[in-house]
Amino acid sequence: IRADMVKQDESQKNFLHDIKKHLLTIDSLCNSADSRQISDYVHNILNSDSMFSPDRVSDNELLNAIVGRYIRICKERGITFHVDIRSKTVEFLSDYDCTSLFCNLLENALEAVSDIENSHITLNVRPANSNSMVLVNVVNSCSCNPFDEQGNLTTTKVEPSCHGYGIKSIQRIASQYNGHLHMYYDKDTKTFHSDILFI
Repeated sequence: IRADMVKQDESQKNFLHDIKKHLLTIDSLCNSADSRQISDYVHNILNSDSMFSPDRVSDNELLNAIVGRYIRICKERGITFHVDIRSKTVEFLSDYDCTSLFCNLLENALEAVSDIENSHITLNVRPANSNSMVLVNVVNSCSCNPFDEQGNLTTTKVEPSCHGYGIKSIQRIASQYNGHLHMYYDKDTKTFHSDILFI
């Protein structure tokens, strides 16, 4: 992910270096009076990856890169994504565990909302209990209760044997950092909740 951030920064620097050339090209197109070609050219520039800064949702650059990727995916798929990450709340996590935790939480949420219209995902990371604890909370749309009668999560994956590794990774990280994972379904709001309280 750090490599992706460096690559994006380099891409933006290259774009800024070439902006004068783009403007000269647009000026030349104006002289030819081909408005459709001008419009297409400007549209391509405005929608290039180089025009967008990495999303800054926290004071942690790694988490910005992780969450930024899911912000872009949600935007492309028409999924509402709200993020509220308070400062200095993930410093205790190693880069490896930060990546595993948030990628698995958000990947699970994304998978759950994939076939739901007007779906949403919310990510909150905030201090709890007078700042001595940290609460990580992910809430996503969920059309039906994913738990079976025994309280186990079910799956719609073609190969059920490949199911559950993300949750095991989340559980491992919660346990490693003296945290408690609580997942539940709210039938009234049709939402799935993943709460991790790190003590």
